[in-house]
Amino acid sequence: MSQTTSHIILVEPRGFCSNPQTAITNTHQADNPNDTSILQEKALKEHRAFQELLRAKGIKLTVFEGQRKAPDDLFCNNWMMTRPEGYALFPMLAPNRRIERRSDIQDSLLKPFIKDYSFYEAQDKYLESTGSLVLDHENKIAYAALSPRTDQELVQNWAEDFGYQPVMFKAYDTTGKPEYHTNVVMFIGSTLAGICYRNIDGRDLAKVKASLEATHKVLELTPEQITDFAGNALEVHNTQGQRFLVMSKAGYASLTTPQKDLIKQHVDDVIVPDLTTIETYGGGSARCLMLEVF
Repeated sequence: MSQTTSHIILVEPRGFCSNPQTAITNTHQADNPNDTSILQEKALKEHRAFQELLRAKGIKLTVFEGQRKAPDDLFCNNWMMTRPEGYALFPMLAPNRRIERRSDIQDSLLKPFIKDYSFYEAQDKYLESTGSLVLDHENKIAYAALSPRTDQELVQNWAEDFGYQPVMFKAYDTTGKPEYHTNVVMFIGSTLAGICYRNIDGRDLAKVKASLEATHKVLELTPEQITDFAGNALEVHNTQGQRFLVMSKAGYASLTTPQKDLIKQHVDDVIVPDLTTIETYGGGSARCLMLEVF
């Protein structure tokens, strides 16, 4: 299975605001202002500009309109995962995010349904797809930062189902709380991986480093850069075989010149959308917006 894809599903926001049900576990979110309609307007503008940046590089997009009662459905990579053989569904911690599971998006894939983990919601166990799992497809390794949204048992179950080696660890944000998703702490591309070692529990650090550095050149990120969403990035490619790292404007601006130079040794270009409103009030960034279609 290829590490990257050239086809992305996006969901345009229609009811975007800071979700109080996710703020409990996501310290990157700011509270809503008095007028949330301003947030929706700004988020939609940012999202459509993001679409144009991706299209300009030759990335295939399938775009769906979001639901007004689903403030986080623009973060569409959390409830479903696609693979060459089909797609799987996942359990979501926040009850108001469970309505994001949509048959029209599933049907658009023209792929068979292969696995449903969503029933674990009834057991208060969660695994939020590629938010919880950062996957090295070529080496079949699944990285997972354990948190209220990433259950150890479900990581193990998924890894056994799909033949991946799990590398589980604990990671913390700058407030000392568990980082809500693994894809905030790290990304994995074809030859380059980015990660903040300083946010990883010291008892887990050696195994994470040994695994990651055996397969990839590593871009080491700081806790401050993680707060700016430099870790929430995704490599994609176009039909001409050009490779791109997608990282938000805030994340990319936080990097040093040597860090940027390292990235450009591994991809043809960097796609840098301005996602200020989405990051500030949604607590997620570029990678969270993209559902990969393999």
